[in-house]
Amino acid sequence: MIYPLIEIVGVDAAGKTKLAEKLAERIDGKYVHLPSDEDEIERKAIRASGNLQALFHFYFGINARFTQENKRALQKHPVIVEPYFTSTMANLILSGAGMTTAPYEIMQPDFQIYLNPSNWDEIEKRLAGRKDRKEHEKIPHLRRLNQLYSVTLPKKDILIIDTTKLGIEDTLDLAEREVKRVYNLT
Repeated sequence: MIYPLIEIVGVDAAGKTKLAEKLAERIDGKYVHLPSDEDEIERKAIRASGNLQALFHFYFGINARFTQENKRALQKHPVIVEPYFTSTMANLILSGAGMTTAPYEIMQPDFQIYLNPSNWDEIEKRLAGRKDRKEHEKIPHLRRLNQLYSVTLPKKDILIIDTTKLGIEDTLDLAEREVKRVYNLT
């Protein structure tokens, strides 16, 4: 059996990491966060250089490496990843970097869980609690990014959840039920 690749999509502070970690536990899956801790030094250096082309090549490269490293894992269990290809593409479009296609072979997700906030004051409150808030975590940028997600995500094989209205346990229960139903997981 080949298990699903599940991508968690959403803006900063929507709850992607917490949902991905807990969902992986509940469905006996593997959780992967991109970029990995090992990639952070390189990412910070590229981001500091201001070279958008290099930054997106970096992101596409880690997405391609993820593809190679996880093809076999999907034969054993579901893989939950965040952020992944959809985030890379939406940020690329938003930045105006000029690239329109991925330069590497990248595995597409089988299912996506889109955390779509309706309460931006709640997102701001969550972000305010972060000690090292980044420039791209400002609400106007996140709203534009969220609009891109809304129009670029597929209309099938997707679960949309407003995590500013549901708590983590309700969000997790909903995500688990839907993934198990769609993929006949027990």
